[in-house]
Amino acid sequence: MDGIGTTSVWGFSRAVDFQDLYTANGERDAKDVKLTPSTDLPPLNVLILGASDARHIIKTMARAWRYGRREIHFWVVEAEITALARCMLLLDVIFGENEAGLQDRIDTFLELYGNILLRDQTSAQITETATRYIRLITDSATPKLTPHIQLDLSLLKYRERDDLESVFQFWRNHKGKSFELDKMWDARLRRYYGVRFDAREGVIDWDWNMKLKDHAPTISSHEFLSFRLHGLSFPIRQSTPTHPNRTLATISALPDTQTGTSLPKWGYFSDIAVGPFLGFGLDAEAKKLLKTENGQRKYDARAIAEWNLGGMIQEWKNGRLSDAEGKIQELPPDSANEASNYVSTAATVHLLTVSALSKLQRRQGFFNRIYVSSTMAHRINELGELLTTESVSQENGTLIVETAKYILDLRPDQAKEYNNRVMKMATEAGLALQKAEATKGQLDHLVLTKERKVA
Repeated sequence: MDGIGTTSVWGFSRAVDFQDLYTANGERDAKDVKLTPSTDLPPLNVLILGASDARHIIKTMARAWRYGRREIHFWVVEAEITALARCMLLLDVIFGENEAGLQDRIDTFLELYGNILLRDQTSAQITETATRYIRLITDSATPKLTPHIQLDLSLLKYRERDDLESVFQFWRNHKGKSFELDKMWDARLRRYYGVRFDAREGVIDWDWNMKLKDHAPTISSHEFLSFRLHGLSFPIRQSTPTHPNRTLATISALPDTQTGTSLPKWGYFSDIAVGPFLGFGLDAEAKKLLKTENGQRKYDARAIAEWNLGGMIQEWKNGRLSDAEGKIQELPPDSANEASNYVSTAATVHLLTVSALSKLQRRQGFFNRIYVSSTMAHRINELGELLTTESVSQENGTLIVETAKYILDLRPDQAKEYNNRVMKMATEAGLALQKAEATKGQLDHLVLTKERKVA
């Protein structure tokens, strides 16, 4: 599928809070959120295969105060080293301790997450951050990324750690080599549309109306057009970006016309069809953001993503919910939380490549949650024994599988066949769809467990 590309730099489903699996397919209304922040909970071990970004970790950590104090371990497995590097960066932007204000963090995150061009200050920040990361990963196998996030690189091979350093060297562009990402984007568009290239705006409008609008109504036609045509999903107001977003680059083997062999080269080999709106721009706890007026949406995906990210950052810092205007709310009177008792959740993020999966397979019954992206779904058969079966509660033994709902290049029958294959593999691994999920229509994720059977 030319539109999706050969690698992923963002996911194709909404962010999941691994302590509230309802968010796998939608958000609760804020008034329905149950808070138990004074509770002490056992450690949570989450295996994340091929998510392509840090959206699930961000959401889970930001909301962790709602459920109680606990130690969380995220085991992040990616096929590409570049995805691990980007995961570090996105976590740092949201949770890092620096002088950036709330709006600056939101803008920087969205810019890095979904724009192929960056502002001057963001490009300079990447150069500085990459230099810090090089020092960080060479000094220790378990460095602290932020005061509350510790990395674990011990399961990376020495060559892979060297590759991670090479990614950061490329980001900071210390040799001053040009990287014309906008031209690469245009080349991908020409290949994707072919003879329809001159009529691409009409094709984009058709795709939005016929393929995307019903599944993701918060994504406006203007946003979708800006992404498809220019690679600018979240333009920053009153700015003119000119620097290539090197964090979106990946490596692929390309044929060399002079030697007749294939050589690894940096380029943009990722999504030009769907966009980065799905992770944070589909839904919100403040249902006011989802209302329509005169048949039109009042808030688009960017506005919803801004509210979601702003709310998460404030929750992380203050242990408080945000209202529809992004203001901090007072806690309900029945909540046992007190500001003096609030402590930000600490987490360890273990970075791995698929080559380390064989080592994880020795940890039978170890993981409370396993998340599998659509690109890693073929590995479901290997995962059943890794889920813990200590309890029949939702706390244990849950597999979340990303569906192909938003892959626009797939026909409906192909997306349905994908879901059928996932279910077949899950059944063979001793898993069953949760009863609450079995009655719904097409979903972002299939949520399965070893204990609960469909009635």
